[in-house]
This record gives sequence, structure tokens and C-alpha cells, in this order.
Amino acid sequence: MKGKFLLILILISNFFFAQEISSNIIKYYEFNFCNSPQTLILIKEKNNKYLGYIKTSLKKKRKRDYKEIVKKSKITPEQAKRIISILEDKGIDLVDSTYDDDLVTYLDGGFFTIKLLKDNKVQSFSFDEIYPESKKKIETTPLRGKIQSWLSFIDHELMLKEQFSSVKKKLNKGTYCYDSGTDTVCFNKN
Repeated sequence: MKGKFLLILILISNFFFAQEISSNIIKYYEFNFCNSPQTLILIKEKNNKYLGYIKTSLKKKRKRDYKEIVKKSKITPEQAKRIISILEDKGIDLVDSTYDDDLVTYLDGGFFTIKLLKDNKVQSFSFDEIYPESKKKIETTPLRGKIQSWLSFIDHELMLKEQFSSVKKKLNKGTYCYDSGTDTVCFNKN
């Protein structure tokens, strides 16, 4: 419960941080992946400068509680520019709440969340259980399929699984956890 509260607090603080800096930004995209500790942030500033990084948020088990661990992996400005450009071409700026299919019920509680700068404010859209095609869960409705194509492109371009493996290799010994839908996933680093 404490971990979920901290996650909500982090998400809210990220939201307000993004709101504050939006005056310097032309484009802002944040992708919180389903059942993953990874978040991708892409930024285009007014001076035509591109920034991007993958943030991995974990909890390290201690004797009586957890310590929050956040690792940031920068991506090159060229790669950030390329990803933003292709996502724009794929219509990411048109996303809204109608992209979800409320007729289907999902069980594991995982969400994919997109935050983007629209009309000078950061807007957030969450979708139940949308994964990259590499996870073998293919979407059948057109709008959810479109979101899945964005995810699949990002997954392929940034090799998210390999990025996470790289972060795990650099961790100190211990047990690390992250929330995954309604579950918590833990792994040991020896």
C-alpha cells in the first residue's frame, strides 16, 4: 500500500513538474509502460533542442521497508528527435480518451499511460493493458491498435528489454521490486 501511495505521489509530482516547465517546451511526451518500471520522456524545447531519457523506478528491499531507486538512461538528441518525428507522423498528438475500448474487460490492472503537451498543458490518457507487439498480445480494435503501433515502434527503437537488463546489471546486490498491474515483481541481484 505504501509503495502504491509513493507511486501515485511520484506521478503527481511528475505531472506538476511538467506543467511548470511547459513554458520552455514545444513538445512533451511521457510514456509509462504497462507492467514495467520504465518510463520514457521525450522533450522538444523552443530552441529546437531535443532531450530524452528512460527512467527506471525500482524499490530496493531493506530490513523493514523499501528504498526508492530511480535510474535514468539518456537517449541521444538525434534519437529523441527521430522518435518524436515518427510518432507525430503516426498521429500521436491526436490521442484522446476515445482511443480506449470500454467494451472489453481487462483483468491484471496494468495501464499504459501517455502524457503529452496539448493546448499549453500536460494531458494524461491511460489505457488498460496495451503492450508492444513483441509481448504477443495483438490489439484488435483500430484505435488501440494504433496505440500498440506507437508502443511497438518505441520498443523496437529503444530496445526497452535490453535497456532494463543494462540497468539491472549496474545495481548493487539486493532484492528489487516494481509494481506490475495488481502484482509486485521482485528480483534478486547477486
